[in-house]
Amino acid sequence: MEQKRISFETAKLAKEKGLDISCDKIYDYKGNLITVYADGHFVKDNRWYLAPPQSVLQTWLWWQHDIIVLVNDYKKFDNAVHYSYTVNKSDSENWHLSYEDALEKGLQEALKLIE
Repeated sequence: MEQKRISFETAKLAKEKGLDISCDKIYDYKGNLITVYADGHFVKDNRWYLAPPQSVLQTWLWWQHDIIVLVNDYKKFDNAVHYSYTVNKSDSENWHLSYEDALEKGLQEALKLIE
């Protein structure tokens, strides 16, 4: 299963905010997604924008900026599913020692919903 990459617009904003990680995919200045076979650091070159999976950017925001982005609800209407999100700084009712522990508990609760 391939993880969803951030969009070109998000990649441009992430670069502006200092995202500098090794990445196997980048966008060129026109928004074309390209696979990288080298080191993957292209931040200083204005022609390239890093294209990590959404989960990698989500984790970077948490570790580097103490910002949590959660997709936390959905509703079905107009023959489609619509989702809502929350952006905050450590606002949770169920505290765990790591992001991965909290995610694991959330995944367990989600699996319990399956009949």
